[in-house]
Amino acid sequence: MKVSFLGATETVTGSKYLVETGSRKFLVDCGLYQGQKDEELMNREPLPIDACEIDAIFLTHGHLDHCGLIPKLIKDGFNGKIFATEATIEIAEIILLDSARIQESDATKYTSKNNPLSIPLYSLEDAQDSFSLFHKVELNKAFMIDDLEITYKNAGHILGASSIYLKGKKTILFSGDLGRYKDPIMSPPSDICEADYIVMESTYGSRNHSSMNPVMELEKILEDVVKNNRVLLVPSFAVARAQLFVHYLSQIFAKREDLKIPSFVSSPMTNAVTEIYKKFSSETKLSEEEFINSMSGVRFLEFSKDYSKLNKKKGPLIIVAASGMISGGRILKYLDHFGKHSNNIVLLIGYQAEGTIGRDLENDIREVSLLGHTMTIKAEIQKLENLSAHAGQDELMQWLSTNKNPKAQVILVHGEGESQNDLKLKIERDLSLQVSLSKEIREINF
Repeated sequence: MKVSFLGATETVTGSKYLVETGSRKFLVDCGLYQGQKDEELMNREPLPIDACEIDAIFLTHGHLDHCGLIPKLIKDGFNGKIFATEATIEIAEIILLDSARIQESDATKYTSKNNPLSIPLYSLEDAQDSFSLFHKVELNKAFMIDDLEITYKNAGHILGASSIYLKGKKTILFSGDLGRYKDPIMSPPSDICEADYIVMESTYGSRNHSSMNPVMELEKILEDVVKNNRVLLVPSFAVARAQLFVHYLSQIFAKREDLKIPSFVSSPMTNAVTEIYKKFSSETKLSEEEFINSMSGVRFLEFSKDYSKLNKKKGPLIIVAASGMISGGRILKYLDHFGKHSNNIVLLIGYQAEGTIGRDLENDIREVSLLGHTMTIKAEIQKLENLSAHAGQDELMQWLSTNKNPKAQVILVHGEGESQNDLKLKIERDLSLQVSLSKEIREINF
C-alpha cells in the first residue's frame, strides 16, 4: 500500500490523501484550499493522477476543506463512488451547492479572461452531478473493496464526522478532524482500534483551548452588550459552530430574562444545516425535542428582505452570520455596516485561517479589504474561547493515548507549521511513538 499526501500538509485546508493498493486507487477526502489568492490557485493545479483513474473517495465529513474539490474531480472525469455517513452526505450537498454559487459569483469579478480565476472552478451543475455518486456507510460496520476492509468510526467534530480505517496487510487510520471530549452536542471521538499507521490532524497541535466556561464568558459579554446598547456581530461556520453558539445563547436566555435581546441567525446554509441536525438528533447527545428547544432562543431568517432590514436595527442586538472566517457570505455586509462603529463588537468563535479577514482581526489588523473596497474596522474585537469543534492539544493526546500499538507510526497533517512541530515533540516525549510530518515525507509505502 502507498499513501501520498496531496493536501493539508502544511495548512488546515485542502485535505486529500491518495491511497494506492494493488491496481486500486482511492482518495481519502477531496478538499478545497481556502484563504488567499495563492491558495485559491492551488485548487486549479492538476492532481498527480487522472481523475478517471480514481476508483472511490472515502469522505471523513462535510466541511468544505474536506469535500469541496469533489465537483471539480467529477468535471475532470471521476465517476467512482463517494463513501460517507448519511449525515455527512446531506451536509456535503448543502456545502457543495453553496461553494458552486460562490465559484460562479467570484468568477464574474475578474474582467480579464486571461486570469484563471475568471473561470469558475466548477458550476452548480457539476456540484449536482456529484450527488448521485454518494453511497451511505454506517459507523462501526466494515465493508470490503477487493481485499481492502474499510471501517468508519465516530470522530466527534461535527454531525456525521468520521475517522476511517483502511485494513489490508497493515492498517492505516485517518483521523479526519477530531472533536472535543466535552462538547454539549456531539459525542467524543471513538477510541483507536488496532492501527499500524495513524494519519492525524494537528489543527490545534500547539495549544489547548481555554478552560473557562464558554457560557459564563458569553454571559459577561451579553451583560456588556445590553448595558451599552451594542451590536454583537458573530461570524460563524454554518456547520456545528452556529448550532453550538445558539445552544449556549438559549441556555443564558433561559436563566437571564434581562439578557434576552433580539437575536438573529442570518444564513440560509445555517438554516438548512440546523434542519439536518434536527433530523439526525439521535446521533447527538440531545433528543430532537431538546435540540429544537436549544435552537429556540434566536430567529432564523429565511428571506433576503428580512436580513437586509437588520442593518437598520440598533443595539442591543445579536447577529450570527456565515462565514466563520469572514471570507465570504452575509457576514461581509454586516461587517461593512456595523464594523465601522466603535461601540459594536465582532466576536470570533472559531479557528481563523491565514489569509482571511478573521485572522487579520484576530491579529488586530484593522485595515481590511471587503466587497471591493478597503475599510478600517473600528468595532471591538473579542474572541470566545472553547467553542472550537476541533480537539485542542491535550484532547489530541487523549485520543492518541487510546492507541494500544506501541509500534504505530504517526503522520501529522492538517496543521500549520508550529502546530505540527509542537505536537510532534509532545507525542514523542509523552507517548514514545514515532512521528513524521507529512510536509517532509510526502508519501509512505508499506
